[in-house]
This record gives sequence, structure tokens and C-alpha cells, in this order.
Amino acid sequence: MKYKYELEKLNYYSWARMLEQINNDDVLIRVINKLELSTPRRDNLSVYREILRKEFEENTCFYCGKKLQKSIHVDHFIPWSFVKDDKIWNLVLSCAECNEGCKLF
Repeated sequence: MKYKYELEKLNYYSWARMLEQINNDDVLIRVINKLELSTPRRDNLSVYREILRKEFEENTCFYCGKKLQKSIHVDHFIPWSFVKDDKIWNLVLSCAECNEGCKLF
């Protein structure tokens, strides 16, 4: 969705405004700050490619075991849509075929 991030922020703001009417303190500011901090954003995973290549010197695809060639992908082992996290513990190197193929499941 093109404006997903903006719509989420608008929904958060509307929800916080409703809560402000119910509560007597500064809940609006606290709720908005909490939501701002918890909105997941995807990082550019290419920055992890060299780190993972150095850590796993055999340079093979995590899924099929083939030697990685030119097109080396960094993939989430546990799908990002599930954990919403780009930490290195959840990243693996894969070939393009396996990484693009997993999108079919």
C-alpha cells in the first residue's frame, strides 16, 4: 500500500485524540510517543551482506547449500512480516532463486 505508513500515523493520532477525551492527564503525548517508537520500519539489509559473508566463510546458500555467486541475497529466516525485526540474528545469506522462491509460500 502506497501510503501505509502515513495511514498508520493518522490512525494512531485519531486513537490518541479519542483517549485524550476519556483521560484527564497528558495521555495524548505519552500514547503518541509510545506509538512512534513502536512503528516497525524495514532496514536496508545489504549492509549486513559483507558481515554475514565474513562470518560464514563457506558462502553457501542457507536454504539449498549451493555456492553463492554474484547475486547474494540477505533474507529473514523468520519472515519480517511475523517478527518485524531486522536484527542480524534473524538474517541469512541465500541465492536469488531460494530467496525469491520463498515469496511464493
